Amino acid sequence: MANFRMTVNNFNQAKIRIGLARREALQEVGQYLKPKIQQDCPVDTGNLRASTDYRTVEEGTSKTVLHIGTNVEYALAVHEGTWKMRPRRYIYNTCIRSISNIKNIIEAKFRRLM
Repeated sequence: MANFRMTVNNFNQAKIRIGLARREALQEVGQYLKPKIQQDCPVDTGNLRASTDYRTVEEGTSKTVLHIGTNVEYALAVHEGTWKMRPRRYIYNTCIRSISNIKNIIEAKFRRLM
């Protein structure tokens, strides 16, 4: 019975370490992407650029989500466009261009667990 308990304890510790690594990896991704998105953001008054931010949110016990964007009212119209204005998908484009670096950040964080 002692061996089983040891295995369960190790499993629980591993789950905790993986969850922590997941949160830290997404925080690092947010820190990496925020200035890049701000740099690519179209600027008129600078409000949209200045309001860009990120946060990580825990959804249940095994899911962490990175939210990156802005709460500015007109942000969606700028990003997706309107019938009068072409879309300027600065967040999407920055994320797509950064896929390789995002992958490296996440892999490095989880490699440290080994």
